[in-house]
This record gives sequence, C-alpha cells and structure tokens, in this order.
Amino acid sequence: MGLDMSLYACRSMVFENDSIFDEIKKFITIPFPNATLNNIQVEVMSWRKANAIHNWFINNCTNGVEWCYPTQVFIGQLVKLRDICKEVLDHSELVPAKIIDSYTYQLSPSGVLVEKANMVDGYVILDPTFARKHLPTIDGFFFGSTDYNQWYYEYVKYTYDGLNIILSIDPVELRNWNFLYEAVW
Repeated sequence: MGLDMSLYACRSMVFENDSIFDEIKKFITIPFPNATLNNIQVEVMSWRKANAIHNWFINNCTNGVEWCYPTQVFIGQLVKLRDICKEVLDHSELVPAKIIDSYTYQLSPSGVLVEKANMVDGYVILDPTFARKHLPTIDGFFFGSTDYNQWYYEYVKYTYDGLNIILSIDPVELRNWNFLYEAVW
C-alpha cells in the first residue's frame, strides 16, 4: 500500500500482418476473438512513494487535480521535470545526520497511543531551501516521508537519470510516442 507511480510510453501502430500479434498471443491468453494489436504501451519509469515527483506531475500536468487515472505528459513537460531535477541536485549537499527509518507505536500508561520515530544514521540535504521551493514534497495517505533526506535526493537523481535517457532518444523517433503518468495509492 502506498503511492505507486509510473510513466508510460505509448504508440499507435499499424501492422502489415498479424504475425507480431500471433507471437504475443503465444505468451498471453487473449480471450477476445476479434482482438487486434494497434497500440503498444511500455512502462519506462516507476517510483514508489516519491511524493515530490508526484507533486510536480500534479502541479504541472493535471492542473492541480489529483486522481488515479493516466494523464498525458508532453515531451516539453518531461524536459522541464528533468531540468528542475538537475537544478535541485546541483543545489543539494548531503551531510551525515540521523534520519527517521520507521515508527513504533505504544500505549502510554494512561492509554494514549504514542508514536516514536526510530532513528538511523543517514544523510540530509544541508540546506533544502531550493528543493522546498522548486520540487516540494507533499503529504498524503501512505505517500512516504516529506523529509529532504537521502531518499528524496535518490528519487530526484533517479528521475533526472531516467528522463535524461528518455530525452536522449532521437527527437524524430521520440515524437512517435505519447507519454502518460499514472499514480495509484
């Protein structure tokens, strides 16, 4: 349970014959007798509880509306996300610190449920001011930590690296694909 996110690349295809579809049917049971293959959708990136990245997609691709449906993302938007990730990484220095690993809950002698953070050695961003302004975290139901620590940094780096690979594809080929972002929780 939690925030699971995916970026899909989709392409409409016209096949001269059904040989490719016949090959696919060898691996997947397709119970529809008149089915044809005319679209390809592949997951090109996935995240788990990267709430700052989710927040960026919500604010820049869905007009601030949060839903669990695929949302079209334009190549220019992917460029903007990649670039802001690069800027956040450039403005983030990780330093050793105690970070929250998990929580435990106990009943106090008076019967009140008390939450205790379990701390471990880790890293935090020394000055997260730039990150807070340009790629802020968001709180939500099982969305993960809103701290600007090593996990935040790793998700930003993963996003930057992944988008860099996608956007390095030949622009003519890249324009043949449509991108969809989807989050579920």
